Amino acid sequence: MLLERLSKTELSKSLLQFKPAFFYVAIFTAFINLLYLAPSIYMLEVYDRVLTSSNVSTLVFLSLIILFLNVKNYSGARMPSHKTYFKLALFIVFNFLIFSKSFAIGEELYDPEPPSNSSYLRIIHAGSVDSYNVSVDGKKRISNLKPALASQYLILTSGTHQIEMENITNPKKVIKVTVSVVPGHSFTYAFLDYAVISKPFIFDDVSISNRLKSQLMVYNLSTNINKIDLQTADGGTSVMSGIDKYTSKYLAVNPVEANVQLVNSDGKKIISKQSLKLTANTNLSIFLLSTPQGLPVVSQQLSTIEKYKRK
Repeated sequence: MLLERLSKTELSKSLLQFKPAFFYVAIFTAFINLLYLAPSIYMLEVYDRVLTSSNVSTLVFLSLIILFLNVKNYSGARMPSHKTYFKLALFIVFNFLIFSKSFAIGEELYDPEPPSNSSYLRIIHAGSVDSYNVSVDGKKRISNLKPALASQYLILTSGTHQIEMENITNPKKVIKVTVSVVPGHSFTYAFLDYAVISKPFIFDDVSISNRLKSQLMVYNLSTNINKIDLQTADGGTSVMSGIDKYTSKYLAVNPVEANVQLVNSDGKKIISKQSLKLTANTNLSIFLLSTPQGLPVVSQQLSTIEKYKRK
């Protein structure tokens, strides 16, 4: 009704003639006001998309978009002044300085995740007092791997890889072996002798499934003890039993601190006593190995994975 009455006046008729102009003015006014939000939206996108994914191409495209929008915002329909160029330059420098700092912090907070089809492989060696450098497909991945200590899990693509172990004391002594890994699995390769044609013992490790639990893994890599048991320190409770030579067993347990002992299943002679500190969502490995003289050596380690680096 109001529009009908207004349309009867001369003023309303004049204004209605400019109705399309008012429409375009409203659209462009809204667009210009949205441009003022561009820097804030840019920073939100950097924190939401770039820092979480560490994707540089996303940053580049976001920066190009914000650069284009700010040129339009600052220059408009007239030629930009030196002052406008100076403001724009300050804006770009400020954004990249903020991002570089945020990116450094983001790298600490968000390690990039390996591809879902990755495989994981770690190496442990005994029977030698020497340390080794380990290369995978011609690229050094582990430096100074000491005896009786397992490496981190290396992140590999699924398929076949060439492993080379170079003796640091005698660089001419290189062990080469071809390994095949499948996606989504973790493997432990144990070298117990050092002939050039040495064949490692391969263990398909089980990943922890309940993140509220701790996973305990025991490896019998001794050359002269056929079977071992894991018991509480007083011998009253069996934790794991019947771990045959060159095999492993695992058990998901509650996070706890406990004293345990490894015993020879034949005769129940105590091999070693260990203090365990089990925390949630961790894998603790206990390795029973032998020295070159045949003496038992026990080591325990938390399983860790190397930091993934984007290619």
